[in-house]
Amino acid sequence: MIYVVLLNWNGFEDTKECIASLLKNSSDIEIVVVDNGSDNYEGKRLKEEFSSLHLIVNSENQGFARGVNQGIQYALNQQNCEYIFLLNNDTRVQNQETIPGLVHQCQHVGDRVLCSPVILYKNSHKIQNVGGKVSLYVGGSISLAKGREYTENFSPEKPDYLSGCAIFGRADLFRELEGMYEGYFAYFEDVEFSLSAKRRGVLLSVVPHITIEHAHSASTSSKTYIKEYLLLRNSIIFARRNLSGVKRYFFILNSILVRVLLGLTRRRFLGLSRLYLGIKDGFSESLSLNRL
Repeated sequence: MIYVVLLNWNGFEDTKECIASLLKNSSDIEIVVVDNGSDNYEGKRLKEEFSSLHLIVNSENQGFARGVNQGIQYALNQQNCEYIFLLNNDTRVQNQETIPGLVHQCQHVGDRVLCSPVILYKNSHKIQNVGGKVSLYVGGSISLAKGREYTENFSPEKPDYLSGCAIFGRADLFRELEGMYEGYFAYFEDVEFSLSAKRRGVLLSVVPHITIEHAHSASTSSKTYIKEYLLLRNSIIFARRNLSGVKRYFFILNSILVRVLLGLTRRRFLGLSRLYLGIKDGFSESLSLNRL
């Protein structure tokens, strides 16, 4: 059985549409929804809409990684769990070949593979994500082929990481990897998760003929400064956890410079107080969302 793990946070309509698309196109699945402290009893309302789903309700927002880990652990505790599909709640599964195609990829390549479909922008044929590369020069991650027109003969590059938007693999592999690092709260946990998998000999595979649609960052799109703060904070945490020597400090310095340059050129400036918070919290692994 395939367990699909969805994280909901004040995204009732998105999650409802995602579940409906899954049920329309897939039968051999169980859906686990982790409601991360949403308002208006959204978890309960989703259960009323879809009685078959498995629901976990948190009293407050636990962050992306912790919520996903709760869903993964629930799935792993079920005896019939063979595969796990981590999927963002603002995605849509468009056809019946999506999940069988991911299963086929795992069976064809071998046990030690994590797969991702090609992720397209909503109502578009443009690529939103096919994984990415870790770059010392930007102090962060770079999405591969982002904005490129998707065609049937699309051939993805080998990524350093898969987007946490859609990761599929065998249950035993998720058990071995022991979930995502929860200290990030949101952003970079999928990068570290992927790199950890690669260090254990796991292949990261983007399946070029399988696509899903993604609204992209629905939970933070109205609060850009929160995303910018988390990207700065988490880039520092990532560097401290995964890089050493000169590379670590080069990565951190470039991450700060990039956030400043983006602020000057794209009006995404955090302001000095938020910039300071992002840097400070990156080194202390504190979280200051309530001060933003």
